Amino acid sequence: MAYDWPEKSSRHRLLSDFVDAFFSRFSEFQAASRLPKWQEINLAASLPGWRRFKPAERWLQSSQARQRGSTATGSVPRPDSTGRDAENERLFREFLLWREQQRGR
Repeated sequence: MAYDWPEKSSRHRLLSDFVDAFFSRFSEFQAASRLPKWQEINLAASLPGWRRFKPAERWLQSSQARQRGSTATGSVPRPDSTGRDAENERLFREFLLWREQQRGR
Protein backbone atom coordinates (compact mmCIF):
# COMPACT_ATOMS: atom_id res chain seq x y z
CA MET A 1 0.00 0.00 0.00
CA ALA A 2 1.46 3.37 -0.97
CA TYR A 3 0.41 6.97 -1.42
CA ASP A 4 -0.16 7.91 -5.07
CA TRP A 5 2.48 10.61 -5.48
CA PRO A 6 2.48 12.71 -8.68
CA GLU A 7 4.44 10.83 -11.35
CA LYS A 8 7.14 13.46 -11.78
CA SER A 9 7.81 13.88 -8.06
CA SER A 10 10.95 12.65 -6.34
CA ARG A 11 8.88 10.57 -3.92
CA HIS A 12 7.18 8.75 -6.80
CA ARG A 13 10.62 8.01 -8.27
CA LEU A 14 11.92 6.74 -4.92
CA LEU A 15 8.87 4.50 -4.47
CA SER A 16 9.25 3.25 -8.03
CA ASP A 17 12.92 2.44 -7.36
CA PHE A 18 11.91 0.56 -4.20
CA VAL A 19 9.29 -1.48 -6.08
CA ASP A 20 11.85 -2.42 -8.73
CA ALA A 21 14.47 -3.45 -6.15
CA PHE A 22 12.02 -5.32 -3.90
CA PHE A 23 10.16 -7.15 -6.66
CA SER A 24 13.42 -8.06 -8.44
CA ARG A 25 14.82 -9.66 -5.30
CA PHE A 26 11.57 -11.07 -3.93
CA SER A 27 12.66 -14.68 -4.46
CA GLU A 28 15.35 -14.10 -1.82
CA PHE A 29 12.60 -13.53 0.76
CA GLN A 30 11.04 -16.85 -0.23
CA ALA A 31 14.23 -18.81 0.42
CA ALA A 32 14.07 -21.70 2.87
CA SER A 33 16.15 -19.74 5.39
CA ARG A 34 13.41 -17.07 5.67
CA LEU A 35 10.08 -17.20 7.49
CA PRO A 36 7.66 -19.63 5.78
CA LYS A 37 4.99 -16.89 5.56
CA TRP A 38 6.99 -15.31 2.69
CA GLN A 39 6.02 -18.38 0.61
CA GLU A 40 2.35 -17.40 0.85
CA ILE A 41 2.75 -13.93 -0.66
CA ASN A 42 1.51 -13.40 -4.20
CA LEU A 43 2.78 -10.14 -5.66
CA ALA A 44 0.31 -10.48 -8.53
CA ALA A 45 -2.75 -10.75 -6.26
CA SER A 46 -5.37 -8.03 -6.52
CA LEU A 47 -7.80 -6.50 -4.06
CA PRO A 48 -11.27 -5.52 -5.25
CA GLY A 49 -11.63 -1.75 -5.38
CA TRP A 50 -7.88 -1.09 -5.09
CA ARG A 51 -5.53 0.17 -7.80
CA ARG A 52 -2.01 -1.19 -8.09
CA PHE A 53 0.87 1.34 -8.09
CA LYS A 54 1.65 1.87 -11.79
CA PRO A 55 5.38 0.97 -11.58
CA ALA A 56 4.43 -2.24 -9.72
CA GLU A 57 1.87 -3.10 -12.40
CA ARG A 58 4.44 -2.48 -15.15
CA TRP A 59 7.02 -4.62 -13.33
CA LEU A 60 4.55 -7.50 -12.95
CA GLN A 61 3.49 -7.30 -16.60
CA SER A 62 7.07 -7.32 -17.86
CA SER A 63 7.95 -10.17 -15.49
CA GLN A 64 5.00 -12.23 -16.71
CA ALA A 65 5.99 -11.52 -20.32
CA ARG A 66 9.52 -12.73 -19.57
CA GLN A 67 8.09 -15.88 -17.95
CA ARG A 68 5.97 -16.62 -21.01
CA GLY A 69 9.01 -16.11 -23.21
CA SER A 70 11.20 -18.58 -21.32
CA THR A 71 10.80 -22.09 -20.01
CA ALA A 72 12.29 -21.23 -16.61
CA THR A 73 9.93 -20.43 -13.76
CA GLY A 74 10.18 -16.94 -12.28
CA SER A 75 10.04 -15.77 -8.71
CA VAL A 76 6.62 -14.09 -8.98
CA PRO A 77 3.93 -16.63 -8.10
CA ARG A 78 1.04 -16.95 -10.48
CA PRO A 79 -2.55 -16.66 -9.23
CA ASP A 80 -3.65 -19.73 -7.32
CA SER A 81 -6.09 -22.05 -9.08
CA THR A 82 -6.89 -24.20 -6.04
CA GLY A 83 -9.89 -22.13 -4.95
CA ARG A 84 -7.96 -19.88 -2.55
CA ASP A 85 -8.80 -16.85 -4.70
CA ALA A 86 -12.51 -17.45 -4.12
CA GLU A 87 -11.89 -17.95 -0.40
CA ASN A 88 -9.85 -14.73 -0.24
CA GLU A 89 -12.65 -12.87 -2.02
CA ARG A 90 -15.21 -14.19 0.49
CA LEU A 91 -13.03 -13.23 3.45
CA PHE A 92 -12.44 -9.77 2.02
CA ARG A 93 -16.20 -9.21 1.61
CA GLU A 94 -16.73 -10.31 5.23
CA PHE A 95 -14.06 -7.85 6.33
CA LEU A 96 -15.73 -5.00 4.42
CA LEU A 97 -19.07 -5.84 6.02
CA TRP A 98 -17.47 -5.95 9.49
CA ARG A 99 -15.72 -2.62 8.87
CA GLU A 100 -19.00 -0.96 7.90
CA GLN A 101 -20.63 -2.32 11.04
CA GLN A 102 -17.79 -0.91 13.15
CA ARG A 103 -18.26 2.55 11.63
CA GLY A 104 -21.92 2.51 12.65
CA ARG A 105 -21.11 2.14 16.34
